[in-house]
Amino acid sequence: MELLENFVFYSDCKEAIIESYGDVEIAKGKLKRSKYGNIEDHVLEENLLSIKESLGDKILNFFSKKLGGDVRKLDRIIAAMKEEEIRFVKDEHESESKFYKLSSALAQLKRDRASQDEQNIIILKLTNLQKFIKDLVKSHNSIMDDLEKQVDIITKKNNRKSDYYNLKRAQDSVETKKMRAEFKKKLIEDVEDNEYLANIQKILGTPKQADADLSKAKDQLAKEKENLGAGEEVSKNSEERVSNVLKTYHDEILACLQDVKDYSESSFTEIQDLEKEQKMDQKDYQKLKSLFDKKVDKAEDLIQKAVTLVSDIKVEDPDKVEKKNGALEILVDVKSDVKNLSYYIWPSEDLKDQKDEIDRIINKAIESARKAA
Repeated sequence: MELLENFVFYSDCKEAIIESYGDVEIAKGKLKRSKYGNIEDHVLEENLLSIKESLGDKILNFFSKKLGGDVRKLDRIIAAMKEEEIRFVKDEHESESKFYKLSSALAQLKRDRASQDEQNIIILKLTNLQKFIKDLVKSHNSIMDDLEKQVDIITKKNNRKSDYYNLKRAQDSVETKKMRAEFKKKLIEDVEDNEYLANIQKILGTPKQADADLSKAKDQLAKEKENLGAGEEVSKNSEERVSNVLKTYHDEILACLQDVKDYSESSFTEIQDLEKEQKMDQKDYQKLKSLFDKKVDKAEDLIQKAVTLVSDIKVEDPDKVEKKNGALEILVDVKSDVKNLSYYIWPSEDLKDQKDEIDRIINKAIESARKAA
């Protein structure tokens, strides 16, 4: 499909790439989930890349409008973070290389039974280098903390800016951690003497740890992309999405609660009938109780799903946030009521009182659930 032949397709692709902050993978996912699910991946990717390249620097202006300003400042901070990380990784690698070489030299002196004075010279250099590495880490952490505080000021109470920052930082983090892992591996390959390798790696870290950091960074990037993709789908219509979730689960929750209530009544009658016939025993009781517990668990799981879905929907308007939180509070209360439900204790002289308590709790939960929608 050629862009110029279909303006609607072009517009949708451009909107998707902008809404995805220039990430082709996320943009492609948005298009596939909408009306372009039948178009091959490579076609979407080619068109998205073409649009992204054509927008060039202008894309930042689109972001600025979408995010409400401060994007250029945010980009400068993100760039400063990446620059600092690259500088730190390179300085760390240089220091580690020196540490390995000095340690190997010390090992050789010990094997040669060199004088203690000669060994002390190397030991002093290692001590100073160790201090330098600690100061390097401290300085790096201090710089990153200061930059993150600036980010907090810009992204505070703005979910879209926060999404933008998290995605860009996650992408940079994968890149710098990959560089660090490669440095670690190269260092091990270049080391001639591995006698003190284990002790040295306790201070400087291992390739395995660097790979673990890289894997964690990749997982974080995937998570940010997933969150962004899911969040953007409802960002334009978040209030309606909250309403839809509440409406859908409202009917299902009420049906489950009514099922618990109906079963409570029917099993109560069954217990009474079996007692009259003197046929009631523990096996029958456990069977009745087990089914009641399953129905209660089903209702509780359903309520928790509704709570999770509504919580994950991003709402920025203060009034809408208040409505969303109000609905969540009600759902949490309903879940609490359901957790308090327990089946009849048998044998017992107060089965009727127990039934009244179950009815009271279920009726309260049903009444609250109706308010949530």
